Amino acid sequence: MAAEKIVVPGDKLPASTSADAGSTFVWDGALRASVAGIATGSSVRASRKRSAAASSVLSVGDTVVGRITRITPRLAHVDILSLGIDAPLRDPCAGILRREDVRPAEHRTAEMLEMHRCVRPGDVVLAAVLSLGDSRAYYLSTAANDHGVVIAKSSEGATMKPVSYCEMECPVSHVREKRKVAKPPGM
Repeated sequence: MAAEKIVVPGDKLPASTSADAGSTFVWDGALRASVAGIATGSSVRASRKRSAAASSVLSVGDTVVGRITRITPRLAHVDILSLGIDAPLRDPCAGILRREDVRPAEHRTAEMLEMHRCVRPGDVVLAAVLSLGDSRAYYLSTAANDHGVVIAKSSEGATMKPVSYCEMECPVSHVREKRKVAKPPGM
C-alpha cells in the first residue's frame, strides 16, 4: 500500500498519481492537487466532510489549517484552507497572524518576534481563530504549543523536518531554518 500524505490545493503530486479532473490540475509542468485531502501513490481523494465544512462559519477557538501567502515585519497573511484537518473549505478565507500572536508571552524576545523567524510564505500552519477580525480577515494565533508551522519547504524543494519548537531542518542540505513549529512528534 502506498504511503498516504495530506495535501492542500497547489501541492505537487508524484508522477505516479493519476490525473483526475475533479482533484488535480497541471501547472508549471507539474501535476498538483486542486482539493485538500489525502494523496496516495495513485490518487487524491477529497475529505468526506467537504460539504459540511463548506457551509460552516468559523468561530473563535476553532483550529484551522492555512497557507502563509506573504509576510511583513508586523504580520503574516494567511489563506485559511480548512476547518481542522478533515474539513476543507470550498473557498479559502483570509486570515491575519500578528507577530504578538505567534508565540506565548513567556517566549516573546525581540529576536523570536521577527516574522521571518516564525513563518515564511508557502508554509502550512495550524492556528486557532483568535477573533472574527474585521470584514476582510480573521485574526489567528499560533501561540499554543500544538499550533504553528506543520509543513515547510526548503530552498531545495524538500519538505523540512521539525527538530525543535523553533527550528526545522532540510533533509537534503541539512540546513536549519527558524520557524514557530507546531509541537513536533516525540517532544
